[in-house]
Amino acid sequence: MDFITIPLVFGIVTLGIYKLFELFVCKKERLIILEKMNFDNANNQSVNNLFKRHNSPLPFSFSALKVGCLLLGLGLGIVLGILFFAFNIEAVRAFGDLGHYNTYYAVSLIISGFVLLMGGAGLLLAFLIEYKCSKKKD
Repeated sequence: MDFITIPLVFGIVTLGIYKLFELFVCKKERLIILEKMNFDNANNQSVNNLFKRHNSPLPFSFSALKVGCLLLGLGLGIVLGILFFAFNIEAVRAFGDLGHYNTYYAVSLIISGFVLLMGGAGLLLAFLIEYKCSKKKD
């Protein structure tokens, strides 16, 4: 089944990139359709308020902040994972007694855990900063 891995991964990545581009390209079309719809009806007042709230009160986007905090968290996770094993070298040697593959597996698992934990913390930090800035604007 190894022969199908590369085409399958390539197909999934290609489909993901296509759908991402389609999402951004069709955004203007969806907004134009929504503008043409009549939301003056009293029954649709909650929908109308939802679309009014969609527009950000801030004149800029926080995408750079989100990407920056994510990358900062991922880098910090790698450093913390490596430092964890640098200070716990005896634990690494104990895994070494079990075999080279087990040592590699344990080290990669712990470093991956730190990377994911700190990446999530970075995104949470970006959200909190964005939330605080939007509250100041109101």
